Amino acid sequence: SIELFGNIAAAGFALYGEVPNVAPWLRFVTEKARVVTQALGPDGVSAEGICYGGFFNDTYVKTLDFVDRLMGVDLFEGNDYLQNIPWFYLFSVLPRKRMTHDNSVLCLGDGHTGHWYGPASYLHKIAARYRNRLAQGIVKNHRAVGASTKLSSLYSLLWFDESIPARLPRDLPLARHFTDKDIVAM
Repeated sequence: SIELFGNIAAAGFALYGEVPNVAPWLRFVTEKARVVTQALGPDGVSAEGICYGGFFNDTYVKTLDFVDRLMGVDLFEGNDYLQNIPWFYLFSVLPRKRMTHDNSVLCLGDGHTGHWYGPASYLHKIAARYRNRLAQGIVKNHRAVGASTKLSSLYSLLWFDESIPARLPRDLPLARHFTDKDIVAM
């Protein structure tokens, strides 16, 4: 599971240099992160929707950050999945005047209408990494109504880049087709 993978990654990176024979863990984490990255669709849509997908995105982005900083392997570069997550979130969010802490997104599958993880933490990383104003705008929109989980606060502090203005598009098409998962949002 992604939780086990995230725990292995965190433990391996924390122990590296302190405990012998940790390098195989780190090679395992790096290779699995590379395989997962190659397997993800380009449209930013998690097959698990917003709730379970948020758990995945949170762990995935943290793992890529570890792999980039500590192993020197940049899996953010050219990552269409990450670059398009803000578009999926934008088309999945309720109108601002209808948003509340636990009712902010469309329910897909067996999910919920609120976030279980994030989205502030990983959207801040996406905003910082790709200079993405939309990701920053979505966080601002969610924070205004308390719709981002408290769990994302620590990483938001680490990854927030105040030089990136928060911008939501003024004119959007009425629908967007997310072709990889074949979802149309209107």
